[in-house]
Amino acid sequence: MDRRKGIGGTDISAIVGLNPHKTALDVWLEKTGNAEPIPTMKICGGAGRW
Repeated sequence: MDRRKGIGGTDISAIVGLNPHKTALDVWLEKTGNAEPIPTMKICGGAGRW
């Protein structure tokens, strides 16, 4: 399923203000195609380095 076509549990928690990492505005931007893609490698790239 394409996540942009529906609303899941993570989206609901953001909409009602229970998600500390995402806001209702973030959900709206993602669902309307206005959000900039998150650069996954920048977030996770350094996790394995010691």
